[in-house]
Amino acid sequence: MSDPMSLNDPFDVTPKFSNKGALSKSKKIIELGNSLFGEKYKELLSEISYSVQGYLYEDDENIDEKELFAKLLANRIWREVKERQTTKSIVCLSDKWREPLLWSHYADSHKGICVEYAWLGNNQFMKGVSYSDDIEHIDIDLLYRIFIEGSDSDLGKLIDRYYFTKSKAWAYENEYRVISETEPNTLQDLPLVPIKIIFGLRTNNVLKDYLYRMFSDYSNDFPVDFYSLTQIQGYSFDKELYQSDESSYIPFWPREPSVLQAMHFDNNRASDIESDFL
Repeated sequence: MSDPMSLNDPFDVTPKFSNKGALSKSKKIIELGNSLFGEKYKELLSEISYSVQGYLYEDDENIDEKELFAKLLANRIWREVKERQTTKSIVCLSDKWREPLLWSHYADSHKGICVEYAWLGNNQFMKGVSYSDDIEHIDIDLLYRIFIEGSDSDLGKLIDRYYFTKSKAWAYENEYRVISETEPNTLQDLPLVPIKIIFGLRTNNVLKDYLYRMFSDYSNDFPVDFYSLTQIQGYSFDKELYQSDESSYIPFWPREPSVLQAMHFDNNRASDIESDFL
């Protein structure tokens, strides 16, 4: 499971927060702060009060002290909500294998592979990404309904805006995601079973044969089929069944560095091998 903050789009998992009208929602803000921070709430209020005094140091008459306090407290509440979201981890998938940009961006310019999985779990754990350039901001009212009123539907809205909304520029990915409460960068059992491996137009032949042989006895219940991309008309491509000659010789993969080979080379053994061959 990956860390959502390490995704390649810096605008991903970064929903915007609006503190407009914070003063008119001061009662909700106070209740939210008390609920989220507990014993540390008084200390936090003192810190924010000190910050407000800093803003008012130059006696700026245009600053409303209460409104500024409400906005700073609202922003601190949102920061706490975001920090709690960082405990989640993520798996990103696509329902397309024929998209050229996916092969270029995620498969090392066709030198990699595409793995197709069968999803054996409940659909509620996997969700498609929505693509939009006009995303509604999160505000205090939404957070209040989630954390004070316990609204599951509004919690779903928060999760959607956090993990399942991206810019329209990424719509070609047709992405699906699975999120988890587990720590990022850790292994987790998921109901995903590999059923196909598709080799890119530039996938190394040695890698093809090794993967083919490795999965040949993988599972009788879920056999893995192998395909290679083949270029067809124009810039498009299709896939065709891949067959490996299992009787053929293939070199070791990965190859041991030549420096290490030289260090461990045994002249006597080499002579024996030569004699036996002759």
